[in-house]
Amino acid sequence: MRYRRSAAAAAAVVTAAVALTGCRSTTALEQEYSSTQVVVGSGVSAESRIVATIYAEALRGTGIGVSTDLGVGDRFDYVRALESGRISVVPDDTASLLAFFQRSNMQDTPGTAPDAQKAGGDTAATSDEPGAVSAVEEALSRALPQYLRVSDAALAERGQTLIVDDGTARKWDLHNVSDLAAHCADANASLAAGLVSDAQLRAALAESYGCTFAAVDVVGTPADAADAVTQGLSDVGGVTTLSPAASMDGFTALEDDRDSLPAGNIIPMYRTASLGDRQVEALNNVAGELTTDDLAAMVRRVEVDGLSVADVVGEWRAQHGV
Repeated sequence: MRYRRSAAAAAAVVTAAVALTGCRSTTALEQEYSSTQVVVGSGVSAESRIVATIYAEALRGTGIGVSTDLGVGDRFDYVRALESGRISVVPDDTASLLAFFQRSNMQDTPGTAPDAQKAGGDTAATSDEPGAVSAVEEALSRALPQYLRVSDAALAERGQTLIVDDGTARKWDLHNVSDLAAHCADANASLAAGLVSDAQLRAALAESYGCTFAAVDVVGTPADAADAVTQGLSDVGGVTTLSPAASMDGFTALEDDRDSLPAGNIIPMYRTASLGDRQVEALNNVAGELTTDDLAAMVRRVEVDGLSVADVVGEWRAQHGV
Protein backbone atom coordinates (compact mmCIF):
# COMPACT_ATOMS: atom_id res chain seq x y z
CA MET A 1 0.00 0.00 0.00
CA ARG A 2 1.24 3.54 -0.66
CA TYR A 3 1.06 6.39 1.84
CA ARG A 4 2.33 9.89 1.45
CA ARG A 5 3.45 10.07 5.10
CA SER A 6 4.76 6.97 6.84
CA ALA A 7 3.41 6.03 10.26
CA ALA A 8 6.92 6.14 11.70
CA ALA A 9 7.53 9.66 10.45
CA ALA A 10 4.17 10.84 11.74
CA ALA A 11 4.78 9.37 15.17
CA ALA A 12 8.23 10.94 15.31
CA VAL A 13 6.76 14.38 14.69
CA VAL A 14 4.22 13.95 17.47
CA THR A 15 6.83 12.70 19.92
CA ALA A 16 9.19 15.56 19.10
CA ALA A 17 6.50 18.19 19.42
CA VAL A 18 5.38 16.90 22.80
CA ALA A 19 8.83 16.15 24.18
CA LEU A 20 10.34 19.51 23.33
CA THR A 21 8.01 21.50 25.57
CA GLY A 22 6.20 18.97 27.73
CA CYS A 23 8.17 20.05 30.83
CA ARG A 24 7.43 23.75 30.70
CA SER A 25 5.21 25.30 33.32
CA THR A 26 3.42 28.60 32.73
CA THR A 27 0.86 28.50 35.52
CA ALA A 28 1.83 31.93 36.87
CA LEU A 29 1.13 33.54 33.50
CA GLU A 30 -2.22 31.96 32.73
CA GLN A 31 -4.46 34.79 33.97
CA GLU A 32 -2.87 37.50 31.83
CA TYR A 33 -2.38 37.75 28.11
CA SER A 34 1.38 37.47 27.76
CA SER A 35 2.08 38.56 24.19
CA THR A 36 1.50 41.60 22.04
CA GLN A 37 0.09 39.55 19.17
CA VAL A 38 -1.98 36.40 18.88
CA VAL A 39 -1.67 34.44 15.63
CA VAL A 40 -4.57 32.19 14.69
CA GLY A 41 -3.52 29.39 12.38
CA SER A 42 -5.49 26.84 10.38
CA GLY A 43 -5.21 23.73 8.30
CA VAL A 44 -5.64 23.88 4.54
CA SER A 45 -9.31 22.87 4.33
CA ALA A 46 -12.16 25.34 3.92
CA GLU A 47 -13.70 24.32 7.23
CA SER A 48 -10.44 24.90 9.12
CA ARG A 49 -9.91 28.30 7.50
CA ILE A 50 -13.50 29.28 8.28
CA VAL A 51 -13.32 28.37 11.95
CA ALA A 52 -9.90 30.01 12.32
CA THR A 53 -11.29 33.23 10.85
CA ILE A 54 -14.22 33.12 13.29
CA TYR A 55 -11.78 32.67 16.17
CA ALA A 56 -9.61 35.54 14.97
CA GLU A 57 -12.54 37.95 14.77
CA ALA A 58 -13.83 36.89 18.19
CA LEU A 59 -10.39 37.46 19.71
CA ARG A 60 -10.06 40.87 18.04
CA GLY A 61 -13.28 41.81 19.78
CA THR A 62 -11.46 41.57 23.12
CA GLY A 63 -9.13 44.40 22.14
CA ILE A 64 -5.92 42.48 21.47
CA GLY A 65 -3.80 42.36 18.34
CA VAL A 66 -4.63 39.35 16.17
CA SER A 67 -3.28 38.12 12.86
CA THR A 68 -3.96 34.95 10.90
CA ASP A 69 -1.74 32.31 9.33
CA LEU A 70 -4.18 30.27 7.27
CA GLY A 71 -3.21 27.07 5.51
CA VAL A 72 -0.28 26.12 7.75
CA GLY A 73 -0.60 22.48 6.70
CA ASP A 74 -1.93 19.30 8.23
CA ARG A 75 -2.14 18.45 11.95
CA PHE A 76 1.54 17.54 12.19
CA ASP A 77 2.45 20.92 10.72
CA TYR A 78 0.28 23.09 12.92
CA VAL A 79 1.17 21.26 16.13
CA ARG A 80 4.80 22.02 15.29
CA ALA A 81 3.81 25.64 14.56
CA LEU A 82 2.16 25.85 17.99
CA GLU A 83 5.23 24.37 19.65
CA SER A 84 7.57 26.81 17.92
CA GLY A 85 5.37 29.83 18.67
CA ARG A 86 4.66 30.55 15.00
CA ILE A 87 0.93 30.38 15.83
CA SER A 88 -0.99 30.74 19.09
CA VAL A 89 -4.38 29.16 18.35
CA VAL A 90 -5.71 26.61 15.86
CA PRO A 91 -9.08 24.86 15.37
CA ASP A 92 -9.38 21.09 15.31
CA ASP A 93 -11.78 18.48 16.64
CA THR A 94 -11.79 16.59 19.91
CA ALA A 95 -11.58 13.04 18.56
CA SER A 96 -8.71 13.74 16.18
CA LEU A 97 -6.66 15.60 18.78
CA LEU A 98 -7.22 12.89 21.36
CA ALA A 99 -6.00 10.17 18.99
CA PHE A 100 -3.04 12.31 17.94
CA PHE A 101 -1.71 12.96 21.44
CA GLN A 102 -2.57 9.54 22.83
CA ARG A 103 -0.39 8.02 20.13
CA SER A 104 2.56 9.93 21.56
CA ASN A 105 1.64 9.07 25.15
CA MET A 106 1.47 5.37 24.27
CA GLN A 107 5.02 5.59 22.90
CA ASP A 108 6.16 7.21 26.14
CA THR A 109 4.50 4.45 28.22
CA PRO A 110 4.56 1.18 26.25
CA GLY A 111 1.82 -1.32 27.02
CA THR A 112 -0.67 1.23 28.34
CA ALA A 113 -4.21 1.40 27.07
CA PRO A 114 -5.21 5.08 27.24
CA ASP A 115 -8.78 6.14 27.88
CA ALA A 116 -10.97 6.33 24.81
CA GLN A 117 -8.22 5.20 22.47
CA LYS A 118 -10.46 3.67 19.87
CA ALA A 119 -12.10 5.83 17.23
CA GLY A 120 -15.84 5.71 17.42
CA GLY A 121 -17.90 4.62 20.42
CA ASP A 122 -17.11 6.65 23.51
CA THR A 123 -14.20 8.43 21.83
CA ALA A 124 -16.60 9.95 19.36
CA ALA A 125 -18.82 11.32 22.12
CA THR A 126 -19.78 14.91 21.49
CA SER A 127 -21.10 17.80 23.54
CA ASP A 128 -24.87 18.06 23.55
CA GLU A 129 -25.05 21.64 24.79
CA PRO A 130 -22.79 24.67 25.25
CA GLY A 131 -20.44 24.24 28.19
CA ALA A 132 -21.01 20.49 28.49
CA VAL A 133 -17.78 18.58 28.96
CA SER A 134 -17.75 15.16 27.35
CA ALA A 135 -15.59 12.19 28.28
CA VAL A 136 -13.48 12.77 25.21
CA GLU A 137 -12.82 16.41 26.21
CA GLU A 138 -11.70 15.31 29.65
CA ALA A 139 -9.42 12.67 28.14
CA LEU A 140 -8.04 15.23 25.69
CA SER A 141 -7.22 17.70 28.45
CA ARG A 142 -5.26 14.97 30.23
CA ALA A 143 -3.45 13.95 27.05
CA LEU A 144 -2.23 17.41 26.02
CA PRO A 145 1.34 18.47 26.78
CA GLN A 146 1.73 21.31 29.26
CA TYR A 147 2.32 23.90 26.60
CA LEU A 148 -1.15 23.38 25.07
CA ARG A 149 -4.70 23.83 26.27
CA VAL A 150 -8.21 23.68 24.85
CA SER A 151 -11.27 25.71 25.71
CA ASP A 152 -14.92 24.72 25.24
CA ALA A 153 -15.86 22.42 22.37
CA ALA A 154 -18.45 23.76 19.94
CA LEU A 155 -21.83 22.29 19.14
CA ALA A 156 -20.47 21.77 15.61
CA GLU A 157 -19.37 18.19 14.98
CA ARG A 158 -16.96 16.94 12.36
CA GLY A 159 -16.94 13.28 11.47
CA GLN A 160 -15.56 11.09 8.74
CA THR A 161 -17.66 9.62 5.96
CA LEU A 162 -16.86 7.59 2.86
CA ILE A 163 -18.17 8.49 -0.57
CA VAL A 164 -18.24 6.70 -3.91
CA ASP A 165 -19.65 7.88 -7.21
CA ASP A 166 -23.16 6.77 -8.02
CA GLY A 167 -21.94 4.39 -10.72
CA THR A 168 -19.73 2.52 -8.28
CA ALA A 169 -22.56 2.42 -5.76
CA ARG A 170 -24.83 0.78 -8.33
CA LYS A 171 -22.17 -1.62 -9.61
CA TRP A 172 -21.28 -2.87 -6.13
CA ASP A 173 -24.75 -2.34 -4.61
CA LEU A 174 -23.35 -0.08 -1.91
CA HIS A 175 -25.48 1.56 0.76
CA ASN A 176 -23.29 1.43 3.85
CA VAL A 177 -19.70 0.72 4.90
CA SER A 178 -20.52 -2.94 5.59
CA ASP A 179 -21.48 -3.29 1.91
CA LEU A 180 -18.12 -1.78 0.93
CA ALA A 181 -16.10 -4.16 3.12
CA ALA A 182 -16.23 -7.00 0.59
CA HIS A 183 -14.62 -4.72 -2.03
CA CYS A 184 -11.98 -2.92 0.06
CA ALA A 185 -9.15 -5.27 -0.89
CA ASP A 186 -9.64 -4.31 -4.55
CA ALA A 187 -10.43 -0.62 -4.02
CA ASN A 188 -8.26 2.48 -4.08
CA ALA A 189 -9.07 5.27 -1.62
CA SER A 190 -8.19 8.95 -1.28
CA LEU A 191 -8.22 10.13 2.34
CA ALA A 192 -7.76 13.70 3.55
CA ALA A 193 -4.83 14.32 5.88
CA GLY A 194 -4.88 16.72 8.79
CA LEU A 195 -8.60 16.51 9.52
CA VAL A 196 -9.86 13.38 11.17
CA SER A 197 -6.61 11.42 11.00
CA ASP A 198 -6.36 9.18 7.95
CA ALA A 199 -4.56 6.64 10.17
CA GLN A 200 -7.38 6.84 12.71
CA LEU A 201 -9.91 6.24 9.95
CA ARG A 202 -8.01 3.28 8.53
CA ALA A 203 -7.78 1.73 11.99
CA ALA A 204 -11.53 2.13 12.56
CA LEU A 205 -12.32 0.59 9.17
CA ALA A 206 -10.01 -2.37 9.74
CA GLU A 207 -11.21 -3.06 13.27
CA SER A 208 -14.95 -2.57 12.84
CA TYR A 209 -15.50 -3.55 9.22
CA GLY A 210 -12.49 -5.68 8.26
CA CYS A 211 -11.82 -3.14 5.51
CA THR A 212 -8.26 -2.53 4.30
CA PHE A 213 -7.90 -0.72 0.98
CA ALA A 214 -5.59 -1.97 -1.74
CA ALA A 215 -3.99 1.47 -1.95
CA VAL A 216 -4.43 4.76 -0.13
CA ASP A 217 -3.51 8.21 -1.41
CA VAL A 218 -3.37 10.82 1.38
CA VAL A 219 -4.56 14.11 -0.13
CA GLY A 220 -4.75 17.64 1.21
CA THR A 221 -8.46 18.28 1.71
CA PRO A 222 -11.88 16.60 1.50
CA ALA A 223 -12.41 18.47 -1.76
CA ASP A 224 -9.27 16.81 -3.16
CA ALA A 225 -10.60 13.40 -2.09
CA ALA A 226 -13.94 14.09 -3.80
CA ASP A 227 -12.14 15.26 -6.95
CA ALA A 228 -10.14 12.02 -7.02
CA VAL A 229 -13.39 10.04 -7.02
CA THR A 230 -14.93 12.25 -9.71
CA GLN A 231 -11.86 11.87 -11.94
CA GLY A 232 -11.77 8.09 -11.49
CA LEU A 233 -8.43 8.19 -9.68
CA SER A 234 -9.92 6.55 -6.59
CA ASP A 235 -12.89 4.29 -5.97
CA VAL A 236 -13.54 5.70 -2.49
CA GLY A 237 -13.10 9.14 -1.00
CA GLY A 238 -12.74 9.96 2.67
CA VAL A 239 -14.43 13.29 3.34
CA THR A 240 -15.86 14.91 6.42
CA THR A 241 -19.52 15.16 7.27
CA LEU A 242 -19.13 18.92 6.75
CA SER A 243 -17.97 18.48 3.16
CA PRO A 244 -20.41 19.36 0.36
CA ALA A 245 -19.50 16.06 -1.32
CA ALA A 246 -21.22 14.19 1.53
CA SER A 247 -24.58 15.38 0.19
CA MET A 248 -23.96 16.36 -3.45
CA ASP A 249 -25.58 14.79 -6.50
CA GLY A 250 -23.30 12.29 -8.19
CA PHE A 251 -21.91 10.90 -4.94
CA THR A 252 -23.26 8.24 -2.61
CA ALA A 253 -22.30 8.73 1.03
CA LEU A 254 -22.03 5.34 2.73
CA GLU A 255 -23.78 4.99 6.07
CA ASP A 256 -21.54 4.18 9.00
CA ASP A 257 -23.87 1.35 10.00
CA ARG A 258 -21.68 0.23 12.92
CA ASP A 259 -21.23 3.78 14.20
CA SER A 260 -17.46 3.34 14.24
CA LEU A 261 -15.93 6.12 12.16
CA PRO A 262 -14.22 8.98 14.02
CA ALA A 263 -16.25 12.05 14.97
CA GLY A 264 -15.60 14.91 17.35
CA ASN A 265 -16.64 18.45 18.21
CA ILE A 266 -14.79 21.46 16.83
CA ILE A 267 -12.48 22.90 19.49
CA PRO A 268 -9.78 25.58 19.76
CA MET A 269 -6.32 24.47 20.86
CA TYR A 270 -3.97 27.19 22.07
CA ARG A 271 -0.58 27.79 23.60
CA THR A 272 -0.76 27.96 27.37
CA ALA A 273 -0.53 31.59 28.56
CA SER A 274 -1.05 32.99 25.06
CA LEU A 275 -4.65 33.87 25.93
CA GLY A 276 -6.12 35.57 28.98
CA ASP A 277 -9.52 35.00 30.55
CA ARG A 278 -11.30 37.44 28.22
CA GLN A 279 -9.91 35.71 25.15
CA VAL A 280 -10.87 32.25 26.38
CA GLU A 281 -14.36 33.53 27.16
CA ALA A 282 -14.63 34.88 23.61
CA LEU A 283 -13.75 31.46 22.19
CA ASN A 284 -16.26 29.83 24.54
CA ASN A 285 -18.95 32.18 23.21
CA VAL A 286 -18.18 30.96 19.69
CA ALA A 287 -18.53 27.38 20.92
CA GLY A 288 -22.04 28.08 22.11
CA GLU A 289 -23.13 29.48 18.75
CA LEU A 290 -21.37 27.40 16.09
CA THR A 291 -23.48 24.40 15.02
CA THR A 292 -22.85 21.60 12.56
CA ASP A 293 -25.46 22.99 10.16
CA ASP A 294 -23.89 26.46 10.36
CA LEU A 295 -20.42 25.22 9.55
CA ALA A 296 -21.55 22.86 6.79
CA ALA A 297 -23.47 25.72 5.16
CA MET A 298 -20.42 28.00 5.29
CA VAL A 299 -18.18 25.30 3.81
CA ARG A 300 -20.66 24.81 0.96
CA ARG A 301 -20.79 28.55 0.26
CA VAL A 302 -17.00 28.68 0.00
CA GLU A 303 -16.35 25.44 -1.90
CA VAL A 304 -19.43 25.32 -4.13
CA ASP A 305 -20.66 28.92 -4.44
CA GLY A 306 -17.18 30.43 -4.57
CA LEU A 307 -17.64 33.03 -1.84
CA SER A 308 -14.68 34.16 0.22
CA VAL A 309 -14.07 32.89 3.74
CA ALA A 310 -14.15 36.48 5.00
CA ASP A 311 -17.59 37.11 3.48
CA VAL A 312 -19.28 34.00 4.83
CA VAL A 313 -17.74 34.46 8.26
CA GLY A 314 -18.82 38.11 8.30
CA GLU A 315 -22.41 37.14 7.56
CA TRP A 316 -22.41 34.42 10.21
CA ARG A 317 -20.97 36.74 12.86
CA ALA A 318 -23.55 39.39 12.07
CA GLN A 319 -26.31 36.85 12.68
CA HIS A 320 -24.82 35.43 15.87
CA GLY A 321 -23.11 38.40 17.48
CA VAL A 322 -19.75 36.72 18.21
